[in-house]
Formats: sequence, C-alpha cells, structure tokens
Amino acid sequence: MYIETTLEDIQEANNLMKFYMDVDFKKSMHYAKEAFDLVDKVNDRSDIAYTFVSWAIAQYNHGDYEACLAYNLKALEIYQSLADTAKMATVFNNISGVSNALGDYSAGVYYAYKAFLIHESMRNWRKAGIACINISSSYYESKDYESSLTWARKGYRHFQAANEPEEFGYAAQMFTDA
Repeated sequence: MYIETTLEDIQEANNLMKFYMDVDFKKSMHYAKEAFDLVDKVNDRSDIAYTFVSWAIAQYNHGDYEACLAYNLKALEIYQSLADTAKMATVFNNISGVSNALGDYSAGVYYAYKAFLIHESMRNWRKAGIACINISSSYYESKDYESSLTWARKGYRHFQAANEPEEFGYAAQMFTDA
C-alpha cells in the first residue's frame, strides 16, 4: 500500500511541477523537490526517469546546468533501457538546450538532431519543428548564421505541417535573429 501511494504521490508531484513550470517558479521547484525526494521509494523506472527529467528542468531553471545535464543523462539511460524512443527524443532536446547553456554548441546540434530524427520518423511534426529550432539556436549561438537560418526554415515548415500556427513565433524569432 505504501509503495502504491508513493507512486501516486510522485506522479502527482511531477504533474504539478510541469503545470507550474511556466507559471510559478517557486511552486515548480517545490514539486520537483517533492518528487525527487520520493524517487528512491518507487520501482517504476519510467516514473523514476520522468522525475529525473523534472528535477533536471528545475536545476536548469535554478541555473545549475551541470546538475541539469547529469539528471537528463540519468533519465536518458533509463529511457534507453526501456526502448522509449519518444521520451528519449524529449531528453535529447533537453540535453541540447543545456549544452547550449554550457557553451557546447556542437553537442547542442548533435542532441537536437538526434531528437529531430526520432520525431520526424514518428511523424510528430510539431516536436520535429521544436528540434529544428533547437538546432537553429545552437548554430546561431556558434555564429553559424547560414545554418541557423536553414534550420529555422525547416522548423517553420514542420510547424506548418503540424498545423501549429502558435509555434511559428519560434521560427520567426530565429529568422529575425539569424
């Protein structure tokens, strides 16, 4: 009974962390910590990996990029063992962003490209578009503006294919920057 309640508690904390991520930084951190404190009490590897991703996001938002990278890599290892390619792609995108924050733009391109390939093969055009924008951002930060523009255009086309006009802003911002 305790394990089942704990599993529900960790899932709820992770969901609340995600909900508050863009709304209330303090609440988001609170729930990420709550889930993280429960991680050693559950056996579901997918929930453990998800908790590591939540904790990594919290660390990113807190400015601790090294910890963010470490927990994303732990989550990636679990998702690889579960052969969950969709979640692996999400973590690849996360690693791309933190690589950029750490100034490792080639790793940013590498991991976003891996995410792009997975999302494109799954015909998830929206997430493929996000990966394109992440690649564009990595190229932009490394001052390769031509490649940045190329990938921003690909992102725009993928957002069109997904019929996601609200996502066009990401691509438009990269067009403007590049």
